Amino acid sequence: MIFNKSVFKKILKEAYKGYGLLVGNNDGRIILSGQWWIMTMDEDVFNKDGRAALVQLTGVLPEPGEYWRSTSAGNQIEMPPEYININAEQYELTEPFKKTAVILETPIPVRVYQKKDKVICVNEMVELLLDPCAVDEGENDTIAGPYDGKNLYWTNGSCQFAALQAILEKKDYTKFIGDIGRLDIPEAM
Repeated sequence: MIFNKSVFKKILKEAYKGYGLLVGNNDGRIILSGQWWIMTMDEDVFNKDGRAALVQLTGVLPEPGEYWRSTSAGNQIEMPPEYININAEQYELTEPFKKTAVILETPIPVRVYQKKDKVICVNEMVELLLDPCAVDEGENDTIAGPYDGKNLYWTNGSCQFAALQAILEKKDYTKFIGDIGRLDIPEAM
């Protein structure tokens, strides 16, 4: 997995306690989704730490073809939603967005990403979650992305992660984003 263990557990728990943690197995691909994120990974790279974190919350691992939403009230079987199958064909894989040095303190901290004059903000938790040092032996440690689609997309081949764009409701934020889109924002170190 390309995910930091402690942050992985934290976002699973947040989804479980909030909107619900969507869990599925699509022909050997583990699918997990919260309110603002979706991750998929080959079953063989879903390591013991990831499995343990999931079982701790849901009680079970998904069998092929199973999907459910897990909350503190229990697990409820669901039909897999359309959005759940993220793959490279949905994204423009030519030029990735750059991670800028700008973080906005909205109700949640959001990171600003930029590609030319297009600016997208996503939850800053993404930067803590994606960790090339967390990969297992034999797994590609290069995380490509983020790429543009309906959301931002990162991949290392066997794991994919998509983060929904943060909706900045205050006019001050939207005006600021529009204004900085005309600038070349410095890249984050």
